[in-house]
Amino acid sequence: AHWDRALPAVRPWALLPLVVGWYLLSVGSLWLNAALDRDEGEVLFGEAVPVPPAATPAGYGALALAVVFGALADPAVGVLALACAVLAVLYSHPATAWKGHPLGGPLVNGLGYGLLSPLAGWWLVGVEPNLRTGAAFALVLAWVMSWYFAAQAFQQREDRARGYRTLVATHGPRAALLATAVCMGLATAGVALL
Repeated sequence: AHWDRALPAVRPWALLPLVVGWYLLSVGSLWLNAALDRDEGEVLFGEAVPVPPAATPAGYGALALAVVFGALADPAVGVLALACAVLAVLYSHPATAWKGHPLGGPLVNGLGYGLLSPLAGWWLVGVEPNLRTGAAFALVLAWVMSWYFAAQAFQQREDRARGYRTLVATHGPRAALLATAVCMGLATAGVALL
């Protein structure tokens, strides 16, 4: 919203808790996801280690703190953080495990990262939405979905072993990479067009 409207910093004091809140949302989501999957693979710049028992309570704690920081930025942003936290739980809680559903996984990532997260930042600026706003949100959504599909392209064996019905588990890496290319192509073409 700042860039689109060529605005100087609006409510800069609210940006810090928003950034901290969304950092905590990401951390909490990743910890819950690791606990669900019992990840054993290598991590970036690190060796494979077992998931610590504290991952689940730490994940829930991070999500709760994210809502607090979101509310410090703005009450409406707190509600958006709460919605993202609920989506993270639905994605990674063993009773729901939307991560492994063919529609649940894309829904959580698209709605949480692709729409609600940008909306939280947009909300702080307080400008009226217009057609360009809608187009920008659609492009962010396409970009986020491209990364969602790219991230699962290498985990066909793991997803099948866990009983997940992700795109890569049901249709293979080629389908996941095709979905990545389509979404990234739409996002890139849309940015060029705008």
